[in-house]
Amino acid sequence: MAAIASQPGLAKEKGATLVQSLSRGLGILSQFTADSRSLSLADLTRRTGLHRATAYRFARTLEAEGFLTFDPDTNLYSVGPAWAAALYSLGSDNALADILREDLASLADDIQETVALAVRRGDHVQIIRKHDSSQIFRPQLPDGVLVPLNHTWNVHATVHLAYASEDTKRRLLAVPPPRFTERTLVDPEAVRERLDQVVSEGVAYDCEEHRRGVCAVAVPIFVKNDMILALGAITPAERFTSTDIERLVPRLKEAALDMGRRLEDVSTNWYSRSG
Repeated sequence: MAAIASQPGLAKEKGATLVQSLSRGLGILSQFTADSRSLSLADLTRRTGLHRATAYRFARTLEAEGFLTFDPDTNLYSVGPAWAAALYSLGSDNALADILREDLASLADDIQETVALAVRRGDHVQIIRKHDSSQIFRPQLPDGVLVPLNHTWNVHATVHLAYASEDTKRRLLAVPPPRFTERTLVDPEAVRERLDQVVSEGVAYDCEEHRRGVCAVAVPIFVKNDMILALGAITPAERFTSTDIERLVPRLKEAALDMGRRLEDVSTNWYSRSG
């Protein structure tokens, strides 16, 4: 506001210079933060001071434009794909989770296993969203925890390391990873072969390498030829037979393709809007 007031004549024309409806819309968007990811209409009304009917019109407009989404089951608004794409373009990897929220839930319901998305952060990976299925098995994933890329018992780390640069691979494989079970792969040459296989087959496996009785499988998500996310499914060992793997892998790869296309479409739409 100081910049506006300091320019001759603009202070007097403040009402004419500012678009009130745009200001109100941005005021609604600003209510959605890391601590307030989902808000009801009552929440928006109370926080913005707008009349309920006014807040509703703005929220519905933002929903129609893709900046908010509305869940009729919970009556809650949350960040929509257009706003998430804007955040991602500014460096917010967590915005990807908002764009793919419904896709992840649909996949978990389809394959009836817990699924998770992970991004690379430097020499680590971090799960940015998971979704449990209706099964009793609910794995405790290191949500928000940074896992070193060379800990290839973690399928998300394996996928990200497999598509990393050769310099990164050499540097990280020089550091022996910890052994969690007798199945944990720690030999650098064996890990290198695994990484090559991941690139060749497009899939990484964990057969009780971190915890006995728990297995996992993950695939890469590409956007415009860049590998940006690892999509994994975590399952109990008794549901990780060859038959189960033959069912899970194609479904994960199909979902990864769909998610990559969605991210590309959202990104393209965002840049066309902002351009």
